[in-house]
Amino acid sequence: MERTDVIIIGSGINALVAGAILSKADNKVLICERNSEPGGAIKTATTATLPGFTHELLSSWHPLFVGGPAYAELKADLEAHGLVYLNTDKPTGVVCRGGSAVLSTDLQATAGEFARLGGWRSMDIHAQ
Repeated sequence: MERTDVIIIGSGINALVAGAILSKADNKVLICERNSEPGGAIKTATTATLPGFTHELLSSWHPLFVGGPAYAELKADLEAHGLVYLNTDKPTGVVCRGGSAVLSTDLQATAGEFARLGGWRSMDIHAQ
């Protein structure tokens, strides 16, 4: 039996990223998944939404991943396997009691959106 340093149960994005980073640090990683495809809830599928098109389901994590340290560490490896992100400077938004805001990769633009809504506190989305 081969040596395994780390066993990860489940293959969602966090498990896959953890496995990749641990592997880069010369750990032998085993990722176990009960479903027929890895990726957890994040996957590309053809849905009834727009027949003939594929959709990245639950893709809201992509802007967070690309802006984080794990992507910086894994970017070259992911690109070597064919991953290419085509990003916008307005990757996500939020709807809350104070209105909606488009969040930008430009800090000043996002700060302007928050100011327009009266600051972060006015954007509180938690039920009272």
